[in-house]
Amino acid sequence: MLGHRTFVYAGDPVPKLQGTEYDACLINIWRGLLLSLEERGLLTPKQRERCLRELEKKKEKRQSRMRPPSPGIGGEKGGGQDEPI
Repeated sequence: MLGHRTFVYAGDPVPKLQGTEYDACLINIWRGLLLSLEERGLLTPKQRERCLRELEKKKEKRQSRMRPPSPGIGGEKGGGQDEPI
């Protein structure tokens, strides 16, 4: 079991996470929470696995929305729409 950790803000700028880093971070936090619940007997291993599968599905859905549109007919960007100059 992990010990208690304290974090102190030192005034440095907080780095911005990219979409994939953000998703990975959230999944790791959720994984830790689910494992903690399982250790306390509040969740079965099967329930934990199901929750993790659902989180992965949500991550994939979010990533598919964040992907740029595929090129249109003839290789034009943005489906043939003119881009601003």
